[in-house]
Amino acid sequence: MHSVNSSIFFPALLSLPSLSTRSKLRLLEWKGRVDLAMYVSRGSPKLLLEEVTNYQARRDWKSVFESSIRHPKDDGHVSKLVRAVASGERVCKPFEAGGRERGFMIAGDMWLKIGNMSKRTISAVIQVQPPSY
Repeated sequence: MHSVNSSIFFPALLSLPSLSTRSKLRLLEWKGRVDLAMYVSRGSPKLLLEEVTNYQARRDWKSVFESSIRHPKDDGHVSKLVRAVASGERVCKPFEAGGRERGFMIAGDMWLKIGNMSKRTISAVIQVQPPSY
């Protein structure tokens, strides 16, 4: 979740004229390295693309955003994750042509499905967590 949430800053960082191309590339490289380290530190769970492709999204983006910002027990993690997924859709859309051949495994309505899945999954986890004292 934190790796996805931190991705929201990259379009702004990469558009800064004060950063050299080399610095921008280094930022992206290290973002990738940190994300991979986070993934490995979580036991390298299998990435099940069919879980996304077979998912039936019940909400549009507006509804996903509204429900994520109004969750009574969330401290902002749900809304930040949904925002980052929507940003991923916006940023990647121009590159979707060619899809998997170009390395883009997530395309089209899969972004909205992930937004729906994120909201639903996090809401379920929050509800079963014991209260912290």
